[in-house]
Amino acid sequence: MSDLALKICGSLARMKNTPPTANSVIDLGISFPIAGGKVRWWWWAIEERGVQFHRFKNGKWSPGNVQNPASLCLQSPLPASNEHLILSSYHDENQITHCHFTHTATNSSIIISSVYGAHSIADRRELWSNLQNYSKLNHQWIIGGDFNTIASLTEFKGKCIPSTQGMEDFSECISNCNLITLEPKGGLFTWSRTRSQGRTLRRLDRILTNLCLLAYYDEVSLKHLSKFNSDHKPLLVHCSKTTPTGPRPFRFLNAWTLHDTFHSMVQKTWDNLPTIEGMRGLANKLSSLKAALKTWNKETFGDIFSQLQQAEDKALEAEKEFEINPSQENIEIMQKANAALIYSTNLEVQYWKQKANIRWLEKGDSNSKLFQAYVKGKKKKLSISHIIKPNGAGTSNPLEIKTEAISFFENSFKQSQPPSFEPILPLIPMIISSEDNLRICTIPSLDEVKQAV
Repeated sequence: MSDLALKICGSLARMKNTPPTANSVIDLGISFPIAGGKVRWWWWAIEERGVQFHRFKNGKWSPGNVQNPASLCLQSPLPASNEHLILSSYHDENQITHCHFTHTATNSSIIISSVYGAHSIADRRELWSNLQNYSKLNHQWIIGGDFNTIASLTEFKGKCIPSTQGMEDFSECISNCNLITLEPKGGLFTWSRTRSQGRTLRRLDRILTNLCLLAYYDEVSLKHLSKFNSDHKPLLVHCSKTTPTGPRPFRFLNAWTLHDTFHSMVQKTWDNLPTIEGMRGLANKLSSLKAALKTWNKETFGDIFSQLQQAEDKALEAEKEFEINPSQENIEIMQKANAALIYSTNLEVQYWKQKANIRWLEKGDSNSKLFQAYVKGKKKKLSISHIIKPNGAGTSNPLEIKTEAISFFENSFKQSQPPSFEPILPLIPMIISSEDNLRICTIPSLDEVKQAV
């Protein structure tokens, strides 16, 4: 299981007022899959003043082991092999706590940072500086909590105007850290309060992620839950990886044209195919060329992602050998390895750039993670995550959505005879007379055709 579900409420006091649910996790909660498809949940939280870990059990919050907070994560009734995330270390700062986890499904690292921002602009600058320092780490990263500020004027409503300087500082921090703000479901504003000038609504709580996380997960979604007993909405973020089903559609890759043998292969394949006149002949040639391109791509390029990883390993090994023995032979080996790495990197960049359909970036921009983020955004816009079934019930189950889609189109094209239009014909107004209709249906004479030509 590689899905991730986190419910972030900001301060510990707010979490204590938020009841746990069967399908969510409190703050940095961890889900453990067990047999039968069920999920057993543990909840724990981080106090904003100092690191105090708490666990939700039997309807009450109880403190965890402060000296060894990792033990709280590991106190699971399940075997260690079933644990989804393991806390390896944490770093407590004034307004943020960074927790480093190991993702057992992939043996990768992920950082989850819980934020409780200061109330003043000057004090929050310490938080912005901390985020910029942490953004240099090349790990999957989720940042969430109560930032106590907004990033733009669209994130507030009311007569109490927020500080422009505070918004600029926050927006600049998000930009400098290359973070992505997740767009929520369930309304934009997360906080509301009635003041002397009337009711004020703001988006003080949010989830930020980096490109590494967006590149790894197929879908990252955010939902604003109901406030319950608080003036803040809890945030539920869900990260999931999907398993593709069915045949993959054929897509022409622009990177193919950069290979030396591409044009000759296409020319040879096209010339060797039998020539049949008409559109049917063209369709047959294109179909045969598609099969030839698939075979050529598999033999020539293969898996470009695994080849890139191999090229990186070979380049690193060549550099180590050169450092040990800087001979002319090792220089040539290192240069060839670097050239192969550049070639493999360009292939990956071209692949993601084409899928993202981005044309406005500079030609030399090789940030493939940025392209992957755009691809995920396109997939999310085109995906169908919820439908209403014929019986009126809604479903978000991918298998049920697939079954309903197949059933809908099968039933649409199974009608034994076309419907009768007789009942609606009397409702169509008579726009033209019978004489006009007769003239329209009359075959034109040769003189009329000659004049028209």
